[in-house]
Amino acid sequence: MNQIIAKRVGIELVVITGILFVAHEYAVVPMEHEIVNTQSTLSQFETEQPRFNQYNNEHELAVAEILEGLTARATSLNEIGTDSVEPSQLYSRYKAAADRFGLELERIDPNTEASKSGGSSPIESTGFTVSVTGDFANVARFVGAIQLEFTLTAVDSVRMAPDPNNGPDDEGVLATIKTRHFGLTRQIAVASAEDSQP
Repeated sequence: MNQIIAKRVGIELVVITGILFVAHEYAVVPMEHEIVNTQSTLSQFETEQPRFNQYNNEHELAVAEILEGLTARATSLNEIGTDSVEPSQLYSRYKAAADRFGLELERIDPNTEASKSGGSSPIESTGFTVSVTGDFANVARFVGAIQLEFTLTAVDSVRMAPDPNNGPDDEGVLATIKTRHFGLTRQIAVASAEDSQP
């Protein structure tokens, strides 16, 4: 009877050992590999985390700087677009430029041909016909100042003729200048700092 019990215990030990071996090979070993891979991934993540954080911070700063620049540009365009078609502002600019170049500002008249409302477009134009008298060189400087110094302005045409008030030795000219001044019919939406927060 002892032999039967010993054989039975031996067989059970072999079966249990086989089960444990199979379990070890097919469950424990892959789990150990998975643990090693996970630890490696975590280690790599911990190593890369500072670089990722730095990249993320730099990217957020770049986006913030771009947004700030665009906001400043939109604000500037809103100011320019409003001032550039305001008749009293334009008259003051024409008068100051004429005085600076020693010209006589004869008249400023609206030019309805060059004036257009925005309609569906955010841009409108206001046209003026400006007449000045003075010497040719200063008239040329005046026209240059309109083109370069007046914001959002186009000179459509310049006609010159001898000044009718000239004496026999005078060389003054009468210049008739047609201009268009562009402006915004509606303001550009400007995001506030609170709008850009996540």
